[in-house]
Amino acid sequence: MDLRSPTIAVLVVVLASSFWIQSKCEADGSVMFLDGTDHTYLRTERSGVANKIDAMTTNEIASTISVLLGFTPSSSLSTESSAKLNNVLLPNPFDKPHAVLVLEVRGIGAPPLMVSHPKSEVDSSVGYKVLGSESVEIELSDEDEISVVSIDEDSTCIACLDREFTDLSYLLGGSYDGSMELHSGELTFTLASGSSMKLYLSKQADLKFALGLVNLVRGVKNAVKTHQDLTGADRSTAELITGVFTGIEALKEYGSDASEKGLELLQTTLYNLFSQLQKEYKGKIVGVIVFTENSSTDSVSSLISLKYPARISRVLAQVGPSKSIIAQIVLVRTSIAWITGIIFLIATLMGVYLLFDMPLTRDTLLYCNVKLD
Repeated sequence: MDLRSPTIAVLVVVLASSFWIQSKCEADGSVMFLDGTDHTYLRTERSGVANKIDAMTTNEIASTISVLLGFTPSSSLSTESSAKLNNVLLPNPFDKPHAVLVLEVRGIGAPPLMVSHPKSEVDSSVGYKVLGSESVEIELSDEDEISVVSIDEDSTCIACLDREFTDLSYLLGGSYDGSMELHSGELTFTLASGSSMKLYLSKQADLKFALGLVNLVRGVKNAVKTHQDLTGADRSTAELITGVFTGIEALKEYGSDASEKGLELLQTTLYNLFSQLQKEYKGKIVGVIVFTENSSTDSVSSLISLKYPARISRVLAQVGPSKSIIAQIVLVRTSIAWITGIIFLIATLMGVYLLFDMPLTRDTLLYCNVKLD
C-alpha cells in the first residue's frame, strides 16, 4: 500500500487530528479508539448518538476495554465513570467485539496535527484526553476466558530481521537496502505529508524505532494466527493484543522534526495493521491507542495490565491419629500376632504327636521315604 496515495493520506490526517485533544485543563496524555466503519461499537457521528465527554481516566479506559472484551468492569467504578462509559460505548450489551488491540505509545502525550488536509467524513476513530497516569489493572474472574498476544517480543535472528524489515517497507510503501549482518541496513519511507524519512539501522535510535514497528507487524501476524486457531473452538474466548511502543522516545534525541516524522509513520503503520485486523476479525475488534509522557525504561510494565484471579492451591496433608486410635491399632496388631502364634504352636504339637503315634505300615513307610526291600 503506497503512502503517497490520496486515500491513505487523508486517513492518516484523520487519525492525527483525532489524536490531538484541545482542552483548557492540562492532560497527562491522550487516548484514541479505533473502530470499524461497517460494524461500530463506539459512539461516533455515524452511530447517530452524540458523545458528550472529552476526557477519561486510566481506570475508565481499563473499564471500557473490559466491557469491549465482554467482561464485567471494575466494581470500584463510580457512578459518574459508569455514565461516562455509556457515553463512549454504544448501548448494546449483547453486541461486543470480544477482541481489543491495546497499544501504549510512550514519549508523547498529545500528538499534534502534523499535516494539513481537508477534513474527511471518516468516523472510524474517536479521541479523548487522559487524566492521570497511574497504572491500572483489568480484573478478571474465574469464568473469564481470554487469549493474550504480546507485541513486545524482539527477534533474535538477524537474518529474520532483514526479511521483516523488507516486509515492513513493502507494507508502508518504502524500501529497504543493506543487511543487518553488515550493519548497513537503511529504511526509506515517503510519508503522507510528502516528506521522506530515512532510518539508518546502524544508529541505535533509528534501530530501536524500526524494531518497534517490526514488533507491531509481527505481533499482529501472531494475533491473526491465534484468532484463526480459536475460531474453530467451541468455547468463546476473548482476545487481547497488547504492547508498549517506545520508538518515539528514541527519536527525541534528533529533535522535534524527527519525532513528528516518526509519529506520522507510526500512525500510518497502525492504520494499515488495524485494517488487516478488521478484515481478519470481520469488523469485530476495537483498537485502543494510549499516548503518555511516561518515559519509564521498563517496557514490560504497561499502563494497563491484566489482573488474574488468585488461585488457591490446596495440598492434602495427612493428619496425625489420636492416642486412642493408636492404642486400638496396637491392641489389634498384638492380638492378631498372639492368635497366629498360638495357632502355629498348636498345629506344630499336633503334627509331632501324630508323627510319633503313626502306625508302621507299608503306606506310612513309603510316605516317610523309607526304602523297602
